[in-house]
Amino acid sequence: MPLLVIGVGNDFRGDDAAGLLAARRLRACRGVRAVEHTKDGLSLMEHWRPADHVFVVDALSSGHAPGTIFRFEATEGPIPGDVGWISSHSPGVAEGIETARVLGRLPASLTVYGIEAGCVDPGGRVTAAVTAAIEEVALAILDETA
Repeated sequence: MPLLVIGVGNDFRGDDAAGLLAARRLRACRGVRAVEHTKDGLSLMEHWRPADHVFVVDALSSGHAPGTIFRFEATEGPIPGDVGWISSHSPGVAEGIETARVLGRLPASLTVYGIEAGCVDPGGRVTAAVTAAIEEVALAILDETA
């Protein structure tokens, strides 16, 4: 079973597309199955059901500099729900993961990357700092699986 990367986001809100763009970047890599997720956080479980090693990438807005990268090991404990996960749908990523934990439906390994967004205005473009962070996250995921 290849590792699974779930990119979460919205293509029409600038930096909120970070997770989707990370999934697109990794889609062509050997041993990686990458999916784009534009729904609510609860439906994340639909993607990881057959996978053992899962990465989720999403944008967040916590007040740090755009492009700042956060990494959480969700199988080691709850991921912070108050860091400002950006979501066009509710519930968001943190709530979806914590619901899966309660239901006993987490994969064996679940790593969550958050990329600090700068601009999430409707019709906005992805900022240079977030574009660089997407590449850094993609390389980190590939390094972790090598």
